[in-house]
Amino acid sequence: MPERLSHTVSRQEPPDSAALRATPAPVLAVNRLGISIAGRQVLHDVTFSLPRRASLAIIGPNGSGKTLLLNALLGLLPASGSFQWSAGTRLGYVPQKVAADVRLPLRTGELLHAKARIQRLPEADVKTTVEWAGLEPLLEQKVGTLSSGQLQKVLIAFAMAGSPDVLLVDEPTSSLDELAEEHIFELLNRARHERGMTVILVSHDLTLVRDTATHVLCVGGGTASFGTAAEMLVPEVLERVYRQPVEFHEHRMERQA
Repeated sequence: MPERLSHTVSRQEPPDSAALRATPAPVLAVNRLGISIAGRQVLHDVTFSLPRRASLAIIGPNGSGKTLLLNALLGLLPASGSFQWSAGTRLGYVPQKVAADVRLPLRTGELLHAKARIQRLPEADVKTTVEWAGLEPLLEQKVGTLSSGQLQKVLIAFAMAGSPDVLLVDEPTSSLDELAEEHIFELLNRARHERGMTVILVSHDLTLVRDTATHVLCVGGGTASFGTAAEMLVPEVLERVYRQPVEFHEHRMERQA
């Protein structure tokens, strides 16, 4: 039997104990995470802690390991080091690409209700999500005939059915025009502000990231650096990550804190 350790707790708390109790636990804590593919180390020593209801953008050049990191956090890819979601956290996931055959007879409404049946969700949950995302006009439309922007909205609603705490989204606007991009980012922004969700997304659009993200994880050269959007979206950091000057292009969206 191991020796039982004991200690005495003073009744007088340290001056900052109240502040520590008031600080909420992070929704995600990552410690020295590493990812290797086919014997090649893609990422190493990724460490950060993400507060609840944050909007984290994972950015970096092509091939830097952004999607691999997202997959590791979903438990879809083995990784060294450790990461810990807070107890009871429910995850929703929107993949980068979903190929929908135009001949597929499945309608949007049927897709959403199929998830409700599989996960035993109340019908009211699907109805609320449909209304919130504005999908009523698309319910009878075949999934394979949706535009790229419409399909992305449906996939986000599909992931949000069941009220997850965290929504992980991989390149949600990679094939969309500027207006559709803004609509998708607006929807993700609303998910955080109106439904209290934490949003983690991989994105290549630094301007929309600047307008919506609270925190940024810059991935490049096998490592990652983490901070608030104000700390990370500055020329010296971005040039170090992308190894070239980076410019922002103006969008119509207004940042919500």
